Amino acid sequence: MKCAFRIANDGLESIYPYIGDSRKVTIPRDDLITLLLNDDPMHSPPIVSLSEFVQNQVGPLSPGSCVLIYTEETKSKELPLIIHISGWRGTTSLRCYMDRHSTVHLLRLLGGDITKYDINKFKKADGDEEIKDKTDKEVDVKNEEVKEGEGAASQ
Repeated sequence: MKCAFRIANDGLESIYPYIGDSRKVTIPRDDLITLLLNDDPMHSPPIVSLSEFVQNQVGPLSPGSCVLIYTEETKSKELPLIIHISGWRGTTSLRCYMDRHSTVHLLRLLGGDITKYDINKFKKADGDEEIKDKTDKEVDVKNEEVKEGEGAASQ
């Protein structure tokens, strides 16, 4: 492995100017969304599943850390959105190194599907309701036993 270090996303902007061009990969929107949607490190997206544009850049890149660069295409004179993301080029795969909150934020910016991350914290899980019902029944039975015991003791 020629690149035996891992770049953290937290300090990436500080060291970005010092990273060689050979470790930088320009990535289109669709490929970036594909990488962001994959959160299983054991099943990273294979390089062959990405666009030919990315495959040509990643092909000669040795395994190790890399920087994925997304530049928004704009038709106006405004400055485009440029995102730098730390990544890892495996033997046959490519993946992003980001925390879940940053991943969801970027997916929203890019218009990606966030349904797998969208959790309503106010909605009870299906199993929670069943546990609550069972607990309530147990409490009711114990209350009845206590009332029966009090009635027998007072006589």
